[in-house]
Amino acid sequence: MHIVATILLLEVECKKKVDSIRHMSYTVCTLTNIEGTMKNLQHYIDNRNSWNSFFPGSTTITFPLDQKTVDDLARSLDGDLSPENLHCDGEISATQAQNKYNYYGRVIKDLDRYCVNQSLTMP
Repeated sequence: MHIVATILLLEVECKKKVDSIRHMSYTVCTLTNIEGTMKNLQHYIDNRNSWNSFFPGSTTITFPLDQKTVDDLARSLDGDLSPENLHCDGEISATQAQNKYNYYGRVIKDLDRYCVNQSLTMP
C-alpha cells in the first residue's frame, strides 16, 4: 500500500511496512515540503512554540500560517536580528553571532518562499 496526499505545500507519504519477526504490519508516514524542506522555518516555529509554552494564554503557531502569524514571525525575526540579541549583549564570539545571522537569514528565506506559495504578503 502506497498513499501520497498533498496538503498545502506539504506532501505526506505513507507506506505500509511488515515486521516479519513480530508478524506485525505498521504504517510509516513522512512529511516533506514540495518546495524544499523549509526545515529552518519549522525549527524556528518549534523553538518559538517551546518558549511560548512557558507563558499562559500564549498561542501555538501551526501551519497553515495566516497573514497575522506571518507578520508576528517577521517582527520576531526583526527583534532577533537586533545587534543586542544577535550578539547576546557581547557574550558570544563573532563566529557564533555570524552563525545566528546566517540561520535567521535562512528562516527569512523559507518564510518568504512560504508567503509566495501561499499568496501572503512578506512584511
